[in-house]
Amino acid sequence: MFTNLAREYGLDQAGAQKMIDLHLAVAETVQKNAQEQFEQQAAAEAQAWREQIQKDPELGGARLPQTQQLVDAFQTSVLEVIGIKSSDFVQALGNRAVHPVLVQMMAKLGKMVSEDPVNMAGSGGGESGETAAQRMYANSGMR
Repeated sequence: MFTNLAREYGLDQAGAQKMIDLHLAVAETVQKNAQEQFEQQAAAEAQAWREQIQKDPELGGARLPQTQQLVDAFQTSVLEVIGIKSSDFVQALGNRAVHPVLVQMMAKLGKMVSEDPVNMAGSGGGESGETAAQRMYANSGMR
C-alpha cells in the first residue's frame, strides 16, 4: 500500500524512508499522549473515589481509620486463607482498589473476619460431647 503511494508521488527510497520515519514519530507521539491522558483520567477517577469514600457516612470521616483497618484485615486474613498475596490483589485492582463499592465490600468482609466468634449456646459439643446435629437427630436412628 505504502509502496504504491510512494511511487504515485515519485518518492525515491530516501524520500519514502523519511515519510515512514515521520509516520512512526507521529504514531509514537499519539500513543504517548493517549497513555498520558489515560493515566491522568485514571488518577482523577481514583481521587474522586477517595473523596467519595471520605464523605461516605459509613466508611469515611471519623470512621476512615477503622475502615482502613477493616480493609487491611480483609487483605491479610481473607486473602491469606484463599492463597492470594495482598500485594498481588492490590496490583491486579490498580486504581480500582479505591472504588467505593470495593472498599465497602473489603471493609465488611474484614469486619466479619475480625469479629470475635459468636458462641451459640448448644451448638458445640456441650457437656455430653454431642454435636448439635447429633442432638437434633437423636431419635432418627441416623447416629
